[in-house]
Amino acid sequence: SLSGQKPMIKITLALVIIMLVVGMTSNICSTLTFSHAHIRNVGCGYYLLVLSIANQITLSVFFCRFIYLLISQTTIISNQQFLNITCVLFDFLLQLSISFCDWLSTCIACERTVSVIKGIKFDKSLSVRTAKRIIPTLFITIVSTL
Repeated sequence: SLSGQKPMIKITLALVIIMLVVGMTSNICSTLTFSHAHIRNVGCGYYLLVLSIANQITLSVFFCRFIYLLISQTTIISNQQFLNITCVLFDFLLQLSISFCDWLSTCIACERTVSVIKGIKFDKSLSVRTAKRIIPTLFITIVSTL
């Protein structure tokens, strides 16, 4: 049982729960902020909206994986195939979401660099169209390379 676990496991569980609560609050606020249309008049707005959603997914997958590991260690799950499949699935989803978040952050940095270099000649509508094409392409590329 959880009460019989070592103090380090209990401390880790508490930290993961704190991370979940603080992260969920932050990601929900970010999603609400970047969902406004006037914020998404440039491509960075779309990248930031998708990034806040992807961060929430990453946090959820991390929490589920921790709970899964805790349950698999505290109870006897006899189905070895189930354990193998879920372990691989959680690893894949966590790697996917972390890579996707990293690449979205890179896209934000690139777009901001381009906007500074171009100055007033920066085309906002082109930026939005490019972001709408890059986001799904990026996701498909990451899934296929993992």
